[in-house]
Amino acid sequence: DLSGWDLRKTLALILGSNAVALEWLQSPVTYVEMPGFRAALTGFARATLRRKPVQWHYRRLAERQMERPNNPDGSLRLKRYFYLIRPVLALRWLRLNPGLATPPMDMATLMAECDLPAPLQQTILDLIERKKTLSEQDDIRATPADTDALIEAELAYTAKELQLATDLPSQLDLNTAADTLLAEWTRRCEPKPGGYRP
Repeated sequence: DLSGWDLRKTLALILGSNAVALEWLQSPVTYVEMPGFRAALTGFARATLRRKPVQWHYRRLAERQMERPNNPDGSLRLKRYFYLIRPVLALRWLRLNPGLATPPMDMATLMAECDLPAPLQQTILDLIERKKTLSEQDDIRATPADTDALIEAELAYTAKELQLATDLPSQLDLNTAADTLLAEWTRRCEPKPGGYRP
């Protein structure tokens, strides 16, 4: 699958603290990259994204998975369980980093920066290894108690924080910064003889 946004829309989404834009920028897979572009856009995103919308984003991702019914026998897809664990770990990362709004996308980095108790970390690593041996359609009969407890605790903490949290206004003129970035990279990507190239 291939999807994307044009640069103007991407900047507008970042200004609106859309967490998906940062996730795309952190993807470990890069097919083609114009030198300096991802670093410039990532730096802008890190300076722009606000915690509260990012927390809402990951909370809703987790809640949507929890709202989906399990199979009639009570089992559920292991892949779906990871769709629940990853946003919960992002919420934990945000809780442990109160001045930041940009949790890592990579699961290994995210886990390493979440200060998980060793048994809980091992449970998640065991689930990852199990997932490698199963197809996307395979189910698990029961979810581990310690990851279930993590999910419940982090969602409860985030719910309380979102009731109290207020985003501080940025000290930067973000609209001007976005316009400058758009103008700079649009000029760099202007059509040239033989096609688009930097």
